Amino acid sequence: MPLTNATWYEENTADRQQRHLRERAFLTNAVCREIQASDGDYDSQQVRTAVTMFQRWITEEFGLPDGESIRFRHGLDELDDVGTADTIREIQTGADVFQDVQLFWWADSAMESARYAEKLSASLAMYFSTRSASER
Repeated sequence: MPLTNATWYEENTADRQQRHLRERAFLTNAVCREIQASDGDYDSQQVRTAVTMFQRWITEEFGLPDGESIRFRHGLDELDDVGTADTIREIQTGADVFQDVQLFWWADSAMESARYAEKLSASLAMYFSTRSASER
């Protein structure tokens, strides 16, 4: 599901990759900001909606079957990183945040939840640090 209206021309591989990276970086930043805005309430509807929408975007972007388990790094290994290494690194760091959110959701005990919440807080800080570095 491209966020841009690309129906007026046929996308070549390079154009599709650039569009994909722009959209994915934008969505990754938006989801990370929602997670940050939750003030540690990682089980909130706000966080669940943001992460679920990102999963839906990956499913539609790659034409994956409904119900398939989504890896947040799906497709990143297929991208040419020439000139886009910082953006890809930012997206990968965001994917780590999303994975940590899922681990938090799946925790079986309060102690495990607390451990994953700490890990998530650290990965979120790493994402914003990586994002700041790539904006320079």
